[in-house]
Amino acid sequence: MSTMRADDSQIIREGLLNRCEDLCFRLLPSGKREGGGVRWVAHDPVAGDYNKTPALSVVLTGEKRGRWQSFRGVHGHAKFDLIGLIAYVRSYGTDMAGTLPLPTRLFGLAHHEPGRNAKNASQSQ
Repeated sequence: MSTMRADDSQIIREGLLNRCEDLCFRLLPSGKREGGGVRWVAHDPVAGDYNKTPALSVVLTGEKRGRWQSFRGVHGHAKFDLIGLIAYVRSYGTDMAGTLPLPTRLFGLAHHEPGRNAKNASQSQ
């Protein structure tokens, strides 16, 4: 079983930020761009608010890109990053071992699998 290196999560976070809208489209397909394209607004799949005005918002651009919040979810108005969004929507809670494989597979970050170093990566190719 591999262990996560200190820089793995940062590499994955940066990869997710670069693909923020794609991640939103995949995790929150009921959503759309709003606010002049600044935010992705969707129904909260955890709160099951499909009969109400969408209340989950992800910032797509600027300094706060990747920050999200749900006004109806279990965390109320708390703001989190994109790894937190994956954990929230996929119901992993704080289980990073369950959360990190999704972004590594979805966005071609497999060469940054947690705990895998360059030497191991070159040997497997």
